[in-house]
Amino acid sequence: MTKQLQDFTLQGIDAQGVEQTYTKNSFLGKKLVVYFYPKDNTPGCTKEACNFNAILPQIMAMANIIGVSADSIASHKKFREDHSLAFPLLSDVNLSLATHLGALKEDNNKILRSTFIIDESGNVIKEWLSVKVDGHDTAVLDMLKALKV
Repeated sequence: MTKQLQDFTLQGIDAQGVEQTYTKNSFLGKKLVVYFYPKDNTPGCTKEACNFNAILPQIMAMANIIGVSADSIASHKKFREDHSLAFPLLSDVNLSLATHLGALKEDNNKILRSTFIIDESGNVIKEWLSVKVDGHDTAVLDMLKALKV
């Protein structure tokens, strides 16, 4: 059975750093890349965010992208400003979305670096769990291109 993106309501910041409330319906109608990362402004998470940001126009031609962690809105704002990130960052403080999609480490209930591609109807069509940062951005881009065919 195909995994479906659940209804959710999460606070986040948009590409301009403005606080917004996001729901599943905010993203339906276009493919969506949801990438979970452990913590704002840590080396691996910063590299991953900056890698996605560097290829953002290519991704946005095919899909929306959001970064999700358990960090606060204030932390997300600083992270976005420090690295000029141009995509939304959502706060999953209760780990509800991470739990639903399976983006938690089993041993400590912390966010597992993972990425999901969701289709226009909310179905999960690709997932990467335990992501290694190097080359992951291009792997996501290559998959989006393959799905476009």
